[in-house]
Amino acid sequence: MSWIDYYGLLVCFWLLLCLLMISTKKTRALGLSLSFSTSVLFIGLTILQDHYGANVSYQLNKKEKFLEAMKSEEVTLNLTPSSWIQEIDGRGSNSIIPLKYRKQIGIAFPLGAAPNVKTFYCSEDDGFISYVTDRFGFRNEDDRWNSSAHDILILGDSFAESACIPTALQTTFSENLNVVSLGKGGNGPLSSLATFIEYNNRFKARIVYFLVVSNDYSRPTSHSLAIDLERELLEPELSKYLDESDNIQDYFNEQYLEHYKTFAVEHSKLLANTSLESDFTHLLRAISRIAFYDFFKSIVISQGSGNVNKTLRFIDRVALEQVYSKAIQTADNSSSKLIFVPLPDKASACNHDVKKLFIDDLLGGLNANVLDIWGDLCYGKFFANSGGHFNQLGYKFLADRIEADFLEN
Repeated sequence: MSWIDYYGLLVCFWLLLCLLMISTKKTRALGLSLSFSTSVLFIGLTILQDHYGANVSYQLNKKEKFLEAMKSEEVTLNLTPSSWIQEIDGRGSNSIIPLKYRKQIGIAFPLGAAPNVKTFYCSEDDGFISYVTDRFGFRNEDDRWNSSAHDILILGDSFAESACIPTALQTTFSENLNVVSLGKGGNGPLSSLATFIEYNNRFKARIVYFLVVSNDYSRPTSHSLAIDLERELLEPELSKYLDESDNIQDYFNEQYLEHYKTFAVEHSKLLANTSLESDFTHLLRAISRIAFYDFFKSIVISQGSGNVNKTLRFIDRVALEQVYSKAIQTADNSSSKLIFVPLPDKASACNHDVKKLFIDDLLGGLNANVLDIWGDLCYGKFFANSGGHFNQLGYKFLADRIEADFLEN
């Protein structure tokens, strides 16, 4: 069971205790007092929760919205590369797509989502958003691929995919610039490297901006999820991009992806219609949501987020250097310029953040090109109130700084 289930048990125990006290004459007054206090607390939390936008039933809302969308059109969930990695961490086995389906669709390792289909994504300040993928399964206007050369290529994870906002960040660039993004939520450095290598097999970009987020290379010690690169290195098909100089699966070939869309639609239906929890677990989680587990959790996280010296674990430095060195080499071989863009997360400090010190030192040791805008973006105004990604203002600021750097270069 997860922490939310234990919390549900605790709430059940507390309510049972109150009932027992009420049923006993000697403790009835205290039981009534505790019951009244608990009711007032939960009502007060409801008001606060509505005011601050806490999302206590995200997955249930997402499932409901997705099932509703399925009734009127063809739609899929956002099947990201991270869901194809077989290594299980805090995501749980239900988030992993079984290995057998790679053989079914004929793809060694999917680097994008399903192509040419409406894709259901995430929700933060703007409600649940969806977008139609391009011919390769990424969040771009499809006509960007009519040219084999692009001015700007953006690599990275959900930040590069413009997570949870209605309009992709690359659409805010000047119209005369041809900008594409190959970002996918959950990507770590190795998935981004693999995508870059495959892209260079058929296309070319003048300047490549590699967005680097802290979960690529670090996690809080107590975090249930693995560091992104840590998990990627355990995937044989991704490791080939490091170990084999000529490893290519010809991913940016429309015919190669023709079976992916069919699979994604059917698999998304299966996930949406399958109950992954027992009735007892479902009951505990319902009680936990009623009792504001997520609200309490968000309070704890926000109180701890200002402590930039909290215990962190970092990826093996040599492993990360190997990935970034291969990315630099890949750019050099295609006469592109590669620029790394370290980004703060919502809990980051502007100065002396240990995550920034780690990544700055590592990139400095590689003599890599860096666009340093961490200090400019580390303010709360650039992040969603009800999530960890940038809001519209943050993404626009990021796009403006990248465009200014491109014009300068």
